Amino acid sequence: MAFVRSTAMHTCPGGCRGRVSNRLYACRDDWARLPQEFKDMVRRTAGREIPFRERVNALQAAAGWYRDNRLPEGGAS
Repeated sequence: MAFVRSTAMHTCPGGCRGRVSNRLYACRDDWARLPQEFKDMVRRTAGREIPFRERVNALQAAAGWYRDNRLPEGGAS
């Protein structure tokens, strides 16, 4: 069986409106500005057999940080 890379995409939660592969949580620039504690939560719950609610909580916490820390309009990520 050949390896097939997924082409599924979603909108970056960082607010840049960029498209990001489903393998990633955010675009490179927005991931870089996310505080380490949120990165750790997202990474800790990725690709593991963990309770679904724990994964959702990690993603919601990171999305909440982005909402509370929006870049100025027209600002670069």
